[in-house]
Amino acid sequence: MKHQQLSPKVYFNLFLVSTIFALTGFFDPALAGAQIGFQITFLQQIKTLKTEADIAKGREDFGKPPAAGATTLTATLWANLLSLDDGTLTRIYDFDARKLYVLDPVKKAYQETSLFAEIGGRAEELNNRLYIRKALAAGGQSLVSFDVFQLETLFGIHDPDQKNDIAARKKTGSDTWDFIAPGGELVTRCQMDSAQALKGLKTAWNRFLIYGCQFHPTVFSFIANDGRLVKNLWYQTRNMDAAKQVSLTLVKTEEVQGPDDSWKKTYQLAPDCAADLWKVIEKARSVQAPEALNSQKTTQDFMEKAVKQGRIFDAYLACLECYLQTGLDMTAAQKPLLSKLDTDKNFSLFQKGLNNQTQDDAKKSVLALKSIDRKGLSRDYLIDIMLGDAYGASGDREAGVQSFLKALGKNPLLAGGWKDLGDSYYNSFDCPSAWLCWDTARGFYPDHPLLQSVTDMETSIVKQFPDYF
Repeated sequence: MKHQQLSPKVYFNLFLVSTIFALTGFFDPALAGAQIGFQITFLQQIKTLKTEADIAKGREDFGKPPAAGATTLTATLWANLLSLDDGTLTRIYDFDARKLYVLDPVKKAYQETSLFAEIGGRAEELNNRLYIRKALAAGGQSLVSFDVFQLETLFGIHDPDQKNDIAARKKTGSDTWDFIAPGGELVTRCQMDSAQALKGLKTAWNRFLIYGCQFHPTVFSFIANDGRLVKNLWYQTRNMDAAKQVSLTLVKTEEVQGPDDSWKKTYQLAPDCAADLWKVIEKARSVQAPEALNSQKTTQDFMEKAVKQGRIFDAYLACLECYLQTGLDMTAAQKPLLSKLDTDKNFSLFQKGLNNQTQDDAKKSVLALKSIDRKGLSRDYLIDIMLGDAYGASGDREAGVQSFLKALGKNPLLAGGWKDLGDSYYNSFDCPSAWLCWDTARGFYPDHPLLQSVTDMETSIVKQFPDYF
């Protein structure tokens, strides 16, 4: 299969590269001036099985020549980039940018997702399944489809409250190991390739095991620590009532040159999100000189003019907008307005609309915010931000999303609005859209105080799952 040259940002130290490939036997002095990667080609066969008899029979395929219908999986490893090409799509993991690109060579299109969304999504879904398990257990219902070990295998991460382990690891042949689940089920069989030592490429190989396969974390640790490539690999995951069995057979290894990002010249971005969300994101990305919009000076000028005209609530909303957009502390500018707003009906309704502690409170907030008279308000879309929060807390997530999008359509630089919209997607397990929102805001205001919680979460994810980054 033709090698796909991919992303930038990967710069090997030439001496290190020479040492690595000299040690592994893959270094070619003729390539000394190039960036060199390591390409591994497997024959891959994937089966989705539902009956226990077929699942048991599928385990007999280990070590056999792949049957008709097997595909080729090509993994290309560089220091900080991994490419997985299955003949249909190419997945590019850029560990410098912490991005995942999925390329469709037929459509000449690609999708882009944060790696944090990939790993954060796994963790969130595991927690969701574990929550369902607890609810089922409390009701005395069957837990077969929510076996914790199988869930850890499916998502490749441990239960945060209790790490489970394989029941047994058995050597069944020359450099061949079986991994047995606590219930006695064979979940992985692996034959190592004695001739292929990884040495300096160990980190890159480990990333392939994480993103190119699906193992229980303890199985991953064993194979990763072995320090060799696999010659034959068979593994199984269960998702509810179905089992997926994958077999990989090593075909060849070779040096490759690169990588580069030439694919970006011919591939078009095909966003993997709702069309209405992407429309607003594109509007945000098209803004020129965002720092000139709603700066502290322009906001104060507007507020002074609005106060002179008796539009005190509009001045207050402008002050709020400046903070939500830029993160600047507007306390001093806001303070003189508060005494003038004591008898303002709209301001009273606005304040009532900020109480979302309970679902009933949030429903009342929705009613209060919708009762505000918007006539004459030039910053009325700030009310839609608060409506988005209230709708979400009341249980009407879709209405909340539409309120956020309405406000961001008027001012696509509202970092606070993007933060809350991202939170809404995150709480509904749409992690790619969540990070898309947060990254949009950080594209303008990376140090915004409202976005610090996202940075803290990313730091926590890296600390919890270092091998993934």
